[in-house]
Amino acid sequence: MKRVKIFCLLLVVGLVSQEGKGQLKPDFFPEDIDAWDEQGRCNFCQPGVRNRSRSRGLALVYDLQSAADFIPEDARLASAPTRISQISLLMVDVKIPLIVKENFKFLLSYKYLRERYAFKTLEGNRSSIFQLLSDFPLKSHALGFIASKSINEDTYLAIQGKYANNGNYASAISLRSRSAIYQVRGVVGFKRTEDIEWGVGLNHRQSFRRINIIPFLVLNRNFSSQWGLESVLPAYAFLRYNLDDRNILLFGPQYVSRSYQLSNPEVPDDPFDYAINHSEILTSLRWQHQWIPWLWSSFRLGYRFNFSTDFESRNPPVETFRADPTDSPSFQISLFLSPPRLLAAPWTLPP
Repeated sequence: MKRVKIFCLLLVVGLVSQEGKGQLKPDFFPEDIDAWDEQGRCNFCQPGVRNRSRSRGLALVYDLQSAADFIPEDARLASAPTRISQISLLMVDVKIPLIVKENFKFLLSYKYLRERYAFKTLEGNRSSIFQLLSDFPLKSHALGFIASKSINEDTYLAIQGKYANNGNYASAISLRSRSAIYQVRGVVGFKRTEDIEWGVGLNHRQSFRRINIIPFLVLNRNFSSQWGLESVLPAYAFLRYNLDDRNILLFGPQYVSRSYQLSNPEVPDDPFDYAINHSEILTSLRWQHQWIPWLWSSFRLGYRFNFSTDFESRNPPVETFRADPTDSPSFQISLFLSPPRLLAAPWTLPP
């Protein structure tokens, strides 16, 4: 199975190594902005190519991952794997535009995410830790801002700042520093035609696990009126097929990773205090459909190739360990509003 994971990683890179690349239509850049003169020449460069997948202003998302096993890497626990019946995820994503001008856009964003584990069996001496995942869902509240500035007819700049709090806290929201994540992203983009776009950016992330600074590449290209490629490397690469003006298909791999602070909210001095991270490669087929002018839906069928889930101890007497979830299929459905003047981002996946 590790060979399959390596193959998917190579596929992400290989898809964008051919002539003509693109970025998946994200949630952060302006879309369908009327900034064209009579000759069709862009007075101010606007991010995104024509026929791209839709951005979202308000999105409701439900994701379901089917049964899997947590197989401990520790041989002492290998005889009795913990069995997961399902993992469900609920997300609400809101973007509120404050400034929408021809050459400058600014908005505020809020995202709520809840990830819930349901177990069939809890086995081994890690069962008390897995029980915390069952009793207290993993939550994330994120507040941020998004800005995009058109420099001239060929170039634009974009920046995003975000504060998030990720953990299994019992309250509706948490502002604890022990589960805080700070993130800043910036990109400079270049677009000489409505069918080819590329950009380079930098992502800085400081969390309770570690500090990461990662460069990324935005590539966006149409091959025809129906076929295109949307990608942000190394995160994802999708082939796009426009069935018509109201239906879009997307297929390809993406890398998914989330981190949470895990402890017992009901026992302040409990020795179990972990910074956990799960990551996987998701290969999926998405269908975006427009119901009425602003209302869209998205259906996604996929298969997750899971990497290890890391339970990193933040309390020295408690041991750090890993558990390998087995690979499994997943399904996602979402409803979202996609106004014509929405500001989208080049590093965010569509719903």
